[in-house]
Amino acid sequence: MKILRQMHYCTIAILVTVMLEGMMTLGSAFNFENYNWFAWFVQACIFAFAITTALRLADEMSKENL
Repeated sequence: MKILRQMHYCTIAILVTVMLEGMMTLGSAFNFENYNWFAWFVQACIFAFAITTALRLADEMSKENL
């Protein structure tokens, strides 16, 4: 059940990240042909932050349910 909860939180974090990124850049964040190395690095950092935050939240929620 813990793995399922972690997957759930990670999926929601990625979906929210993509939606916010699209809204904040008015869709230009999805124009991958114009990305350089720095843009790919920033994109990876944003997703890593979202996933680690989701895993931390899932871990805290599982501790509260015990």
